[in-house]
Amino acid sequence: MRFWRLIGVGGVGVAMFVGAAGSAVAQEEVQVPIENYAFVPKELIVPAGTTVTWINHDVVAHTVTADDSSYNSDLFSRNGTFSMTYDVPGTYGYFCLPHGSPGSGMAGTIIVLGPDEMAPAPSEGAAPPTDEAPPVEEAPPADQPIEELPPM
Repeated sequence: MRFWRLIGVGGVGVAMFVGAAGSAVAQEEVQVPIENYAFVPKELIVPAGTTVTWINHDVVAHTVTADDSSYNSDLFSRNGTFSMTYDVPGTYGYFCLPHGSPGSGMAGTIIVLGPDEMAPAPSEGAAPPTDEAPPVEEAPPADQPIEELPPM
């Protein structure tokens, strides 16, 4: 069984392909915009080996600082970037030194999945994943009248 897992990243989808063995094909780079004093998204799930790049869109400087102080970007200004590669599966909290603290204020989390981790099972009542595209409805014949809607 194969399926795709889509993760929202600042209005852009990042897809991870998960195959029958449960291995995730590493996404080489994911961008996390910094907008309105927030990391977007606040929580990001990536496969091991992914490089995360934060891009500051605010007019003030920010940092990307690990909750455990294992890394710190130092302040970077508007349009500045900071990148970090996550090779080891686990959960990594981070925050902005001037505008947050571990787990509060301007803070975020990176969840890194190992190659043997499967994407979560579909929620109760959801259709099972499939490789097939959904059926396409055929248009009615051109000579069939169109049903009119009542006036408002």
